This record gives sequence, structure tokens and C-alpha cells, in this order.
Amino acid sequence: MVRRTIRQVKSDTVTDNETLSKEVQDAFIRQGVIPSSNQTASYQLIPISQIVTWENQPRSYIDQQAINKLAKTIEVEGFKYPCLVRPIEDNKYQIVAGERRYLAAQLALKTEIPCLIENLNDTDALEAALKENLLREDLNPIEVLNSLLRLLSDQLQLSEDDVCKLLYEMKRRWETHQEKKKSSGEINFPNSTDDRYQTVITLFESYGYNWYSYVCSQLKLRNLPKDVYQAIATGQIEYSKGLKFKSIKDDKLRQSLLNEAIELGWSQKLISQKIKQIKESNADPKVLSPSQHLSDVTRRVNQVKPWKTDPKVWKKIQTKLKGIEDLLLEVENNK
Repeated sequence: MVRRTIRQVKSDTVTDNETLSKEVQDAFIRQGVIPSSNQTASYQLIPISQIVTWENQPRSYIDQQAINKLAKTIEVEGFKYPCLVRPIEDNKYQIVAGERRYLAAQLALKTEIPCLIENLNDTDALEAALKENLLREDLNPIEVLNSLLRLLSDQLQLSEDDVCKLLYEMKRRWETHQEKKKSSGEINFPNSTDDRYQTVITLFESYGYNWYSYVCSQLKLRNLPKDVYQAIATGQIEYSKGLKFKSIKDDKLRQSLLNEAIELGWSQKLISQKIKQIKESNADPKVLSPSQHLSDVTRRVNQVKPWKTDPKVWKKIQTKLKGIEDLLLEVENNK
């Protein structure tokens, strides 16, 4: 393995998608993983055959097209930042941060890649991986949610389900607090005896989130049907589009429509229209839409022919029709 310094690879460049954001760099500098501008840190060129991926990576989906593009860039321009790895058994190293660079390097037929080596236990490795991914801007909402829950689960020593229960408990208590105070302000729990609350608030703030707003808008993702959840998590469909399929309760129908939307690239408007049509077609036949109601009445009038069978009833119908015409005229004049 060849040992170099970060300063020696500053001339290398990669695409914007693979360049660490300023926030990620700052976070890694604070952790001592990446040196500050006035520091020099060493990295090693490790044979790619000695590097393995980590099944606990926060990112659940990696776009193969993006990997292909990155591989072409690495072939020409090399790396800007090393991967973060930790030593494991059999003289191997496990990727903690930089999995996309590692996969792209394989496609680019690189025999070795620059790596920072840190002796991290599972907890520290998870936190380092989560922090890098959370501070990037290209994670989808489900990956962000999963990462935050895993961080909270680790810090609070609770299962993810119990973390969700705690978050909903905090939400209820805050809303009760607000109702009593009849005021708004910082989302906080003055004089709270539960230290877990402050842990939650601090963690969300450290990643730029308001915990209350996040719980209200994002925690519901946990209740998505599995097929919808998976489609969003793997980047097959946009978050805002995928959420619309939640309202379809029939599993087979939802899966079929979801697959079609993904395959044909439906717009959000078209998805809404398709779902509306399905709901109307599956509606209770006793509950007719306005147009269906009018068509049904017209059909029955033509069947009965009251002007022949009962002239007195027909006269009453004509009076009602005249009233309807007057109302329609009023609506037309108000347009």
C-alpha cells in the first residue's frame, strides 16, 4: 500500500455529485476524518481486492447510470476525496463512506483506491456513514427518515418502533402545551424531566430540521404500503408522486398502477387523474356522481313516458323542470 497525503490529491477532480459538500467536509474535519485546510492527513492506496462493502450502509439504492458516469470521470480525472474504510478480518477493509466511488472504481478497472483507515466499531461506523449521507442533498426522503431513526435508535438505545412512539408522544405533548399556552415559539419542552426529548431536538437541529415539523410531515412514511415504500426508497418514483398511491387500498390494483406509472413515467397530474378514475369506478353504486344522477333520471323519464301515462304527474315534472332551468340561468348569468 502506498501512503500519501490529502494535499497530494487536491489536483484530482470528480463530478459535483461525488464531491463532498462543505457541510460534509466540516463534519468530517470535526471528526478528524478529513484534515482542515492547514492540516495534512495521510491516506493509503489500498488494493481494490481487499475492500468490501458494508450491508448497513444508509443508502438503500444506488443509481447504476450515475455509477457508470462516475466511472468514466474517474478513468480520466481520478479521485478528489478518499473513501473512509475500517479494517476487518483477513486483511480486508470495509467501506464506511464512499461506496459509490468504490463501485465506480471497479467499473473503471482501477486496481487500488485512496482510503482513510479508521478503527471504528459498529456504532461509530454507522454514525459516520449516516452523517455523510444525511449531509448530502441527494438522499430521498425515506433514506433520510431511515437514517435519522437509526441515529436516534443508537443514541437512545431504543428500537426504531419505540423511537417512533417517542416522537409521537413528544408531538402530542407539544400540541397540548401549545393549546394551553395559546402561543407559538420555539419547539421546546421547558423544564422537561425526560432527557430523551432534548436528545431528539438536538439531533434534528444538527441536520437542519425542526423536529416537530419533520414528525408531522415525514414520519407518516413509515405507514406506507410496502410496494410504495420500496419504490420511493429505491428511487424508482419521486417522493411526491409515490405518496399518492397510498390511497389505493387494493394491493394488486395499487401495484399494477404503480408499475405502470414507473414504466411510463407518468406526471403527478396524470397519476392523480388515474387514481381519481379508479376511485369513481369503484365507488358505491348507490352513491352517484352529479352527471350519473342526471343521466339516470333522464333514462327513467324516457322509460316511464309520464306525458302519456300520467299527464298530471307530467305537469308537476314540467313545473320542476322550469325551476331547474331558472336556477341554471341564474348560474350562467353569474359567470
